[in-house]
Amino acid sequence: MGGIFASVNFRLFLYSLPIPILLFYVLAIVGCVSTSPGIPNIFLLQFKKGADELRLSYFGMCHKSPSSLDCAPSSKANVDQLLHAFAISGTNAISPFLNSALTLQNKVFIPFLVGAGCDFFLTIVLVVLFKRHEKKSAWEDKDKRTWENLKLATMVTAWSSTAFAFAAAWATSQALASVTHTADIFAKSGGLDITAGSAIQRFQRTIAALALIFSWRMHVITHPSASDGK
Repeated sequence: MGGIFASVNFRLFLYSLPIPILLFYVLAIVGCVSTSPGIPNIFLLQFKKGADELRLSYFGMCHKSPSSLDCAPSSKANVDQLLHAFAISGTNAISPFLNSALTLQNKVFIPFLVGAGCDFFLTIVLVVLFKRHEKKSAWEDKDKRTWENLKLATMVTAWSSTAFAFAAAWATSQALASVTHTADIFAKSGGLDITAGSAIQRFQRTIAALALIFSWRMHVITHPSASDGK
């Protein structure tokens, strides 16, 4: 009886894993696109000069001053549009760095995370189809062939999304380290402080770790011999 409950709890844990994974994907992707609670604090880089801050993420930017906080989608924007969205003038302390921020966003911080998220979502769809055909496969040859194909497709997308998530986390960390190191050498002499965001990096590492657990346990379920050491 204990083994049955353990098996049920294990499967419940496994099939609930996509919920936090997808949540972290969404949070990492929507950072700085709005002023919703917590969203402005999810950023890749922060430029700070005096009392003004400019934060950028994959698709958005935020401008924070002592009196206001404004955020806007920026992946397709230009400097003039951002100045208008932030209600600041070209003489603002942070405005000279908008063009550099846009260049970093569009040329350096490539959103590989979106591809990893789409791949993982496809994995979830395939898992649902896989479980739907699992019982039928035991007594109907046609459904058995479908089940085998779905099992293969599920594991391919699961492992590829995991690899993609690790690659995205590594690429982001390396890019941030490079930019902030360069900033330490050159930017501070002009009173500009550039720091890397920690929340978005934690999200991406958590995504990669949870995706690895999910893929491995799915492998154990779809290949029972893997857990028996055969």
